[in-house]
Amino acid sequence: MPETIGSGAAFLDYDNDGDQDLLLVNFNYWPGHAGSGVARHALYANDGMGRFRDVTEQAGVGFSDYGMGIAVGDYDGDGRQDLYLTCLGGNRLLHNEGGRFHETTQTAGVAGGDNDWSTGAAFIDYDRDGDLDLFVVNYVQWSRKDDLEIDFRLTGLGRAYGAPNHFIGTHNRLYRNDGEGRFSDVSGIAGIQVIDELNGKPVG
Repeated sequence: MPETIGSGAAFLDYDNDGDQDLLLVNFNYWPGHAGSGVARHALYANDGMGRFRDVTEQAGVGFSDYGMGIAVGDYDGDGRQDLYLTCLGGNRLLHNEGGRFHETTQTAGVAGGDNDWSTGAAFIDYDRDGDLDLFVVNYVQWSRKDDLEIDFRLTGLGRAYGAPNHFIGTHNRLYRNDGEGRFSDVSGIAGIQVIDELNGKPVG
């Protein structure tokens, strides 16, 4: 199912030269699929004259993920735009160090769960303390193993991906920016995690 869903993109001024650059979030084929290869996220620098050049490698963003979405924001207040990439199986926080990005996901505490399928995110100051917090939207509890075991099929076509209503919902996450480059998961105490009263399963 993940292969059927498009990924995101964002305009940002990653090098602080006054022009809007472009980052494309890429997904991947599952191993063994026809036409499979290695897809990476891509960053294109705006030269200010209507053309872009590929700066993926020199900017340090050429990760190969099952990518979905992106949020842009200056989470540490240093005047440079940082990136948060949402993915299937773990997200990435990339700190902008002046034209090159350094991954700070683990030290910041915003990786999410190994089985999370995160689709979108936004930097917001939810507690009005002056720094940017992070809201992450999750989709369903999905794994390739579960999808294969359910064995969805379409008449005349054979194997197919299953509809999302066949999978269990999951919770979104809210991370509070504690300063010094770290976040705390405050999803529960903030009241954003919703449970279906009829079946006790997460719905948001």
